[in-house]
Amino acid sequence: MTVVTSPSARGQGPAERTRHGQQALWRALARPSWLPELVLLVVGYVLFSVVQAHLGETHREATANAQSLQTFERTFRLDWEQPLNHWLADHLFLTHVAGYFYGACLIVPPIVLGWVYCRAAEQYLHLRRVLITTTLLSLPVFWLYAVAPPRFAMHGIVDVIATHDILGGATSRDSGTAANLYAAMPSLHMAWASWCAFAIWWCVRRSHRRVAHLAWAFPGVTALDVVATGNHYVVDVLAGVALMLVGLVVVMVWSLSTGRTPMPEGAAQPTASRTESAIITTPIRTSSTRQVDGLAASRDADRAP
Repeated sequence: MTVVTSPSARGQGPAERTRHGQQALWRALARPSWLPELVLLVVGYVLFSVVQAHLGETHREATANAQSLQTFERTFRLDWEQPLNHWLADHLFLTHVAGYFYGACLIVPPIVLGWVYCRAAEQYLHLRRVLITTTLLSLPVFWLYAVAPPRFAMHGIVDVIATHDILGGATSRDSGTAANLYAAMPSLHMAWASWCAFAIWWCVRRSHRRVAHLAWAFPGVTALDVVATGNHYVVDVLAGVALMLVGLVVVMVWSLSTGRTPMPEGAAQPTASRTESAIITTPIRTSSTRQVDGLAASRDADRAP
């Protein structure tokens, strides 16, 4: 029996250690330093919030656009806001769950971005560009097409978050706050949730397929939440998904035009375990092989003294 073992079965050899060192160096060079990156993202988000808060603040135009949106939804039977909202309003516990989930959606994108930074350095810059592009593309829409949310412009909608003052929701109807009350179209909650699912799916779709598929549940729950709480129309949700896809396409086209890889797969590949890497082979003995071995043995016996 012949036994052949790979270097991983006997412990990492020099070549293996060199390869792992090169992969670690690649990960370190593929992403920027964390402190300047954190400062850039925080400052960028603050500037975005300031600009977004001062776009489209016209009540009359926002209400008129909201009524046009409602007519469009009725035409295509997409007006699901009232049934979902009334059902949620009848369940007090679920109302609080939905309210806290609506607020928690805002902290998920930075968490996912940090996870990508640590887990998949090769994809970090590209996914970050998609997130930033998606967010910036919403500004011209808010400016040109201000829309009042269902809780302001749709008859019979219960503003559940403000009614129960969930996470300070009682002030969410105050025009004096820093938030833009008429930035319903598109839904940034939905755009960011879609980006989170895409980022997780892209990074783990080969190594953890089940987790990759489960990631898409997050935008699905987000869609139900933002509609049922009266913060967005169904069309807003669809527009949020479309916004993320446009951001993805823009980044991919830009990467191709500059000669960069649109979405790198990553340098690190899964390595085989020691058990799998040890290859044990047994020579196959055919009838002809046995005959040859028998003749050789008889010759050796004749030559023996």
